[in-house]
Amino acid sequence: MFNRFVGIFTAVLGFVFIMSDIPSVKAQEASSEFTLEEITVTAQKREENQQKVAIAMDVISGDQMKEMGQTSISQILSNLSNTNINKTGSALRIAIRGVSDDLAENSVQVTTPTAALNTDGVMTNRNQTGTGLYDVERVEVLVGPQSTLYASASPGGIVNVVTASPKLDKFEGSATVEIGNYDLKHFEGAVNAPISSTVALRAAVSTNSRGGYISNGGEDQDQRSARLKALFKPNEKLSFTLTGELSKQTDHGFGSVKVFNNQGDEYYPDGVTKLKDPWTSADDTLGQSMNKKGYKVYGNMSLDLGAFVLTVTPSYNKSTSPSDSAGVDGRSGLYTVTVNNRDSWEKSVEMRLTSSDSFFFKWIVGTVYYKANDTSTSTSVNSNGSDYNNLLNEDTVKAVYGNITYPITERLRGTAGMRYTKDFNHTIQDQSNGPPDLEFPMTVDQPYNNSNYKIGAEYDLNESSMLYADVSSAYRTQGMGFDANGNVFPPEKLTAFNVGAKNRFFGNKLQLNASAYLYNYKNKLGINSANYLYLRNDANGDGVYQEGDTIDSGPDSNAKAVGDYRQYGLDIDTTTILTANDKLDLSISLTHSEYTNLYFDYTDETNHPEWIIPGAVGTPDLSYDGKPNTNSPKFTATASYSHNFNLWNGGMLTPRLDVRYKSSYILTFSEEYMSYDLTTTPPTWTTMDLTKVRKQEAFYTADLTTTYVHPSGLWTLTGYVKNLTNYAVKTSWTFMGQGNGSLMIDSPRTYGGILSVKF
Repeated sequence: MFNRFVGIFTAVLGFVFIMSDIPSVKAQEASSEFTLEEITVTAQKREENQQKVAIAMDVISGDQMKEMGQTSISQILSNLSNTNINKTGSALRIAIRGVSDDLAENSVQVTTPTAALNTDGVMTNRNQTGTGLYDVERVEVLVGPQSTLYASASPGGIVNVVTASPKLDKFEGSATVEIGNYDLKHFEGAVNAPISSTVALRAAVSTNSRGGYISNGGEDQDQRSARLKALFKPNEKLSFTLTGELSKQTDHGFGSVKVFNNQGDEYYPDGVTKLKDPWTSADDTLGQSMNKKGYKVYGNMSLDLGAFVLTVTPSYNKSTSPSDSAGVDGRSGLYTVTVNNRDSWEKSVEMRLTSSDSFFFKWIVGTVYYKANDTSTSTSVNSNGSDYNNLLNEDTVKAVYGNITYPITERLRGTAGMRYTKDFNHTIQDQSNGPPDLEFPMTVDQPYNNSNYKIGAEYDLNESSMLYADVSSAYRTQGMGFDANGNVFPPEKLTAFNVGAKNRFFGNKLQLNASAYLYNYKNKLGINSANYLYLRNDANGDGVYQEGDTIDSGPDSNAKAVGDYRQYGLDIDTTTILTANDKLDLSISLTHSEYTNLYFDYTDETNHPEWIIPGAVGTPDLSYDGKPNTNSPKFTATASYSHNFNLWNGGMLTPRLDVRYKSSYILTFSEEYMSYDLTTTPPTWTTMDLTKVRKQEAFYTADLTTTYVHPSGLWTLTGYVKNLTNYAVKTSWTFMGQGNGSLMIDSPRTYGGILSVKF
């Protein structure tokens, strides 16, 4: 497999070298009524041509998002070949190149995301719901560790959302209205208003409502947001931008469906009921909708001091999320009423110095302070009584970073960067149903000190082709990860090796970008359905289970282990202008991953024999050595084709087809669930096979859009059908004990129309 990847990438490089011998001037002379546009990005904290940035990345424009009816991060990233989206009960988890978060579901996030979602340069260490994107200029997806350039230390990569900024030179505005099935009603509008030669305001609003995809009404949407940006630019050297944003969400959030293996199989686990509608809810009852409210305030000060630019970015955001639910509990099987509340806030400030364009080499140095607080309370009541689970988490980050790109020759440049981070994660958990030998409330303090680096080189074959290579590192904190003896798990660490090429050929009609990588990942925290068992109530005090005794699992509902894995792969992205009216995009990702050390111990006879009931001793343990990583399909391909029809009235009609294919991959490590029969002597155990339910089978989906652009260019009309095949893509599987679990899937077939107007 590795030799195959090497062979493909060698062929790509050979093509690059051969094509680079064609003089670019002649190519430009050969034609040029139609060419690929130049895309400007700020991936390295300065405005640059995307093709000149030595980072594997994708860019999606705001106009493209509107035309495609994309209003969420999950919709945008689903079209990328090397990205998977995990939709869990609380938020989205973004997996890039298989670097994913496999912690069990929890109402409070106590680990940093594997891929950070930053908005207008403001960092966050919390996974986002990913909805409510509006008035967006572009989204940049940076692949791999970017620790020496960003305040966020996320090993998988960075997703930068860049919203539209106020402009001093003109008054303008836009409005978008969208309607669709499931009673979809979406509106967004924006107005840019210069107040004077030095002050401008930009206001934007968004409303989004939709009925639920799931049979009980779950997966609905009811969200409203408003943003106001103020720009003060007294001269060309100094500017201040202040942003305030309000949001409200009153829907039911993400919902789970009745568990199934795949769409061509029976429901799991009964093996009898045939699957008719994957969007059948796990429970017919639907709890009260949430009433989540939040606000953000952040700023940006930029001062050009000649040789360098000083930038300061402070931010603060706060949200409250009360919610109630009622239904049959997956663990106990009893009708349960649950009352939840979550309060959270984040505050941060980043200060950096960036070299100006007049400096003879590029450099950036920065420092960041970040602190977050999440408080969650949950009380559940059923016929067995009541349980409560209160969780407080505080996360503090202090970091300094720097990166230099130095011209060694006219064509060759070297890059070096460092980052030093101090993390402190403080968690207090208080619950009524915990193991008897652990004191509650339980406090876990996890201090982390870590250094990361990047070393690389870039070489210009000509003005349109560049080669680059680098080795970089990143790390990620483990949240409340600790073993059965109370030892804090070490941080996850990634060492990434990358070799890539960025090219434009045939007079800017063909863009070919390729990147090969090798990831060595250490201390990946894995979750499995392995249960420790202990006697909760030993009636006779003899340590042997008998009638009247009760058992439970511990030290928590899932056994945890850390392991190492290796992953290598190849990403190829092409964009081709076939004719003045035809465009083709094609992306392919090849991946191979395997664990080299991941072992689950069902029982802990050595350290905690008191937890082991008779019959549990001798239970076979589980090794994942040689097995694949989660969210790592071996082969993924995405393709998009569009054609422009020039109409008699000067307008344009553009149909577009997007197709995606992914080979099979696993969502979690849970291969089996073990249960014990305590009525036998000695007690016996059996296992339940979970390999199918936690696996996403190979699948393909397609989207079709048709856009009409008025001759004036001031308004467009789009019709779309998403998920033409009506395929239910699994987005997460969370094991919940007693053979039960929570399965979430993506949207069914949807269709609608969009009218966009500019003025």
